[in-house]
Amino acid sequence: MTAAENQAGAGKSAASEELTMGSIEGKLTLALVRGSDYAHAGEEEAIDLVLEPLTKSPETLLLDVGCGIGGTAHYVEDHGWGKVTGVDLDPANITAAKQRHPGIEFICSDAVLLEERLSTRFDVLYSFNAFFLFTDKPAALKAMRAVARPGAALAIFDYVDLGGYDEWHQQRKTPGMRHALELDAMEEMLRDGGWRLDRIVTLHADYLRWYESLVTSIESMREAIIAQSNESFYEFVHTRYAETLEDARAGRLGGATIYASAS
Repeated sequence: MTAAENQAGAGKSAASEELTMGSIEGKLTLALVRGSDYAHAGEEEAIDLVLEPLTKSPETLLLDVGCGIGGTAHYVEDHGWGKVTGVDLDPANITAAKQRHPGIEFICSDAVLLEERLSTRFDVLYSFNAFFLFTDKPAALKAMRAVARPGAALAIFDYVDLGGYDEWHQQRKTPGMRHALELDAMEEMLRDGGWRLDRIVTLHADYLRWYESLVTSIESMREAIIAQSNESFYEFVHTRYAETLEDARAGRLGGATIYASAS
């Protein structure tokens, strides 16, 4: 049995125990639906869009913060942006990433502990739909700056609260993408962390389109998702992302890429 099959089997046995998309089961389900090891919106299109301003060079050192099971790191390195190191808090994600993408270095670490875990200093740091989950975002930004070279680039691709989003889900006791970013707060948070905000590119229409496509894919792959996990987990996944799509359609949830430079 291959490493990927072992991981899929783990998802099937444990899926009903912890219904969360942050689990390895959730990551493997999204990888199945998206057709590669991505848990973020937009898959390859989003990666190309976010990193398009960067010059491709084998000399560039990139840090993928919140790398999940490694699909984005693999794509970035395979398409010539440079040498990637992936970091994630979840040991199961790192184990899967190492098995599925053995040519890339993956390290298990909390984002706030990067300086303690890494001796390398990076030219580019990026995060795809992970930063919003960080418990202490200001501390994470400071830790990311500590492992960045002077003038390094930072790109945060993430969910955006378009107004009252958290309150909406708290009232309904539904999870939502809790702590989606408030763009008005980002410049000060970045500055306090040692970064200079360069620009913010809003992607609200893109997020809507991407989630319309994702929900359609989830529905079309119902049997495959059940085979990998179980019916309860399929229902959880479908409900989760149908809700995200409705939030995008209602104008509560959007997305953006935040670009900054090490000051």
